[in-house]
Amino acid sequence: MSGVSAETFSGYKQRENQFVWNKQVLRTKTKQKSGVVTVALEVSQFGFSFERPLTMGWTPPHPII
Repeated sequence: MSGVSAETFSGYKQRENQFVWNKQVLRTKTKQKSGVVTVALEVSQFGFSFERPLTMGWTPPHPII
């Protein structure tokens, strides 16, 4: 802990709390619109790993009928 000052640590915690707060605001806003938007937001929190294959012409192994 000698290399990390208390100031740096508290600054990190503040950013972390702000991020969590922003996520909650986003969630409450989308709930008013539709369930589909909410699901898309939940998935987007895990990064673009779900979107990238679709935009690159990737097809699922089991086609959705």
